[in-house]
Amino acid sequence: MRQHLLHFAIVGAGPTGTELAASLRDFIKSDLVTLYPALEGMPRISLYDVAPKVLSTFDESLSRYAMETMKREGIDVRTSHHIQDLRWGAPGDEPPYEMDPRGCLTLTTKEEGQVGVGMCVWVTGNAMNELITGSLRDVKSFPTQSAVMKDDIPVQSTQGWRYKKAPRTGALLVDGHLRVQLEDSSGATAVLNDVFAIGDNAMLETGAPPATAQVTAQEAKWLAARLNHGDLGQTPGFSFNNMGTLAYIGNAKALLQLPDGERHIPHKVTGRMAWLVWNSAYLTMTISWRNKLRIAVRWLLNRLFGRDISRY
Repeated sequence: MRQHLLHFAIVGAGPTGTELAASLRDFIKSDLVTLYPALEGMPRISLYDVAPKVLSTFDESLSRYAMETMKREGIDVRTSHHIQDLRWGAPGDEPPYEMDPRGCLTLTTKEEGQVGVGMCVWVTGNAMNELITGSLRDVKSFPTQSAVMKDDIPVQSTQGWRYKKAPRTGALLVDGHLRVQLEDSSGATAVLNDVFAIGDNAMLETGAPPATAQVTAQEAKWLAARLNHGDLGQTPGFSFNNMGTLAYIGNAKALLQLPDGERHIPHKVTGRMAWLVWNSAYLTMTISWRNKLRIAVRWLLNRLFGRDISRY
């Protein structure tokens, strides 16, 4: 039971799952084992994904480097695994499976059967918000002056319209200026001039950028600037500027992938150098100087003395 409880399963080997597994590995190796030396070698971290590799959005060489590094650091990377069930109780227990916070869970995969775990974190992605999928469907009526047809012809009828959505995800399909669109039974499209959608709830009709916080932040800044200047109709549509992708993989190592462009800048960086860029990027994005200083001091103290862990 102790081995089951000290088994941490993370389902989803994207950037969130990979960074969680790496940070949890650092926490166990650097801090917990120091406090509880009798448990050394017993905690396990398993990273599951249905894909054949981790960090599938990265270049093949970076993904392979991440897998090799995490395996070397003690993380059990289990790609091409299909999760079938998660329940209370230990492997082999007979039903009914009653909830016991002091006991373990059983994770069942198609490839290896039942495995006992103490914690399972599911990070395979976000489902579309129920407000978007369930509530925003048909539009009973709307002010005709607030919408125009695709060719700038005024809308003649406000009946029989519904929100235009992406077929696969159900996200609101917005135009290049992030405006919500409507469609009728004939396939005609109307654009709402004063209703906007950004982030995971929306998808650009002109080409969807990746569903990351970097994209949402750029959409918000672009839309705020257009509304403040009052030049939405005179400005070209939103265009995503890829600033690169970062991921932490443990033991002060990270990955950095930059878009193709400048010839003299390396497009792929790994190891400690990428970790320094990773830390610098997050520190730079922190808003106030007080928080920047607080975070930098906390990082320094953690490196020198370890994380602050309370013992009861």
